[in-house]
Amino acid sequence: MNGCIRRRTIVGLFLLISNIAGAMAGLAEDVAELKLFQGSWVVVKLVEDGKVISSDQISEVLPSGGRVEIVDNSLLFVDVDSGRRRARTISVNATEYPSTIDITTADDPEVSRGIYQFDKGQLIVCIGDPSTQVRPSELSAPKGSDAILMVLQRSRPSNDEQKKESTAPVARPAATAEALADAQIQKMLPGVWRMPDQRGYLHIRFRENGTFSTFRVYEELRVFRRVFVETPISSGSWEVHDGRIQANLATSPDPGRTGSSHLFTIKAMTSTEFVFVDGLGRSNKATREVPIGK
Repeated sequence: MNGCIRRRTIVGLFLLISNIAGAMAGLAEDVAELKLFQGSWVVVKLVEDGKVISSDQISEVLPSGGRVEIVDNSLLFVDVDSGRRRARTISVNATEYPSTIDITTADDPEVSRGIYQFDKGQLIVCIGDPSTQVRPSELSAPKGSDAILMVLQRSRPSNDEQKKESTAPVARPAATAEALADAQIQKMLPGVWRMPDQRGYLHIRFRENGTFSTFRVYEELRVFRRVFVETPISSGSWEVHDGRIQANLATSPDPGRTGSSHLFTIKAMTSTEFVFVDGLGRSNKATREVPIGK
């Protein structure tokens, strides 16, 4: 009896390990597949329920103006009507045929289900009607299907392709900060600045009283209305010395960084953007998002 129990236990363990290994392999494949999506894209062809949208109307029909950016598993775009940045989450499965893609929004139960294919540098996506939850079976959007077919062309190299150029110098704005005194930088800095990072965009609000806070902007659905919510990350004080911004952290999601100071050397600066080098020697560029004082 005990021998039978042991055999059943061993078989169960093997099955469990097999299932875990299979799930991990599938996850690895999905992560590898997502790398193909990274970068900025522009819609060059659009068919909606059998109607071909002319190329000059695509920017008017799509809320993004036909331009999107994919960072990790986030689909980001700017609403051309409101000027606000919106975000969607994508998940893909390349082990199915055709390959599937799901697009979701935080706090929205509806899922846009679709299929996709990469073809000669283009990304072809066919999305079904979210209200029906029906996934298209082929890359077409005939009349009566309520499907949308999009062909996207990469508008600039993907993240993997940009790694080859990561050592290239950052483009300098027309007006440089080399001649700027600390007092001038202190006068130009207050406001909200946005800079790209691995998760999308980090927003920094520099206040005239010498304090700052960082946050990210996420879209939420509240009472049938979409709103953008600022999610706080860190806060502290700032000062300028010898052309460098010193940020003193008072709060941080990482307890080990609370109370620490970080220096950012300004290499170039205008009223709308500045190029800086962080303490690790990495160059980046921040763009002003709202007028000074807002």
